[in-house]
Amino acid sequence: MLNLQDAKRGLFKAIQKRKFQEAVEFYNIAIAQDPGDPSLRLIGADLYQNLGMKHLAVGELRQAMNLFIEAGKKSQAISCAEKIRALSPGDYDILELLAKLYKEANNDEKAAYYYGEYINHLIKTGRVNDAKKIILRVKNDGLERYLQGKYNFLLSNTQVQNILAEISKESNYPAFFALLRKEIARSERYQREFSLILIEFDKVLVHDKKTHMLDILKKSLRESDMYSIGYRWMFIILPETNKYGVEAVLNRIKERLDSSMGGRKFYIASFPEDGRDVKELIVSSLKYRVYY
Repeated sequence: MLNLQDAKRGLFKAIQKRKFQEAVEFYNIAIAQDPGDPSLRLIGADLYQNLGMKHLAVGELRQAMNLFIEAGKKSQAISCAEKIRALSPGDYDILELLAKLYKEANNDEKAAYYYGEYINHLIKTGRVNDAKKIILRVKNDGLERYLQGKYNFLLSNTQVQNILAEISKESNYPAFFALLRKEIARSERYQREFSLILIEFDKVLVHDKKTHMLDILKKSLRESDMYSIGYRWMFIILPETNKYGVEAVLNRIKERLDSSMGGRKFYIASFPEDGRDVKELIVSSLKYRVYY
């Protein structure tokens, strides 16, 4: 077998002559002797890409990226991750890694962008709890300002205030507000969780639509659950229901809603995780909209 230096010499000569298949043979000999060389891995990635073997190119890029991360070379690791993203657009997990790498490199805007794309993917594929965990990380990392208003899942403060102003005009809002305040007091006293659901309809709910909605709620909720239907907004309070339980309830409601009800948006929040007072809970439900 050739030694490392001879293998590299043969590799570079084959590349210069554009004999990529021959170059791969030399590369395999070289990498077997020096698997921890990220620069050599990058050469392998280029070779496989030239031969149209994208999956092998991505594999070499991952190896190089991990080696750069271990060595603390963030910019080189980011470069590898960006190449993986370009070669394998269906690999959405690379988005989270890119976000982390850019955050570590103090590039908050880029970190926020990739977190935003990753959260969007998680929501679209139904991985809502995973999405909420990443949103919390975005919030804790101080990246919200880069995402507000750019994605459906994170509304800007202005958007939230506009919705709050609209909700306050609903005829059933005062009653809902009072019920919510009582439920907060009860849950604090007995140290229990509860959740709320807000549903916004695109059109005013006329009498027959409200009747249909009442039928859906009776089939989807428990006797202890509270709800109120307004002109375009519906409010639901679910006592002793955590964030996982509220998802199950919301899924039951969504399954029974048909197209005749028109377009709608869903907002949820859980006490005490998302807030400890009425305004904080409502704002949290509106701001982080992970259900469409």
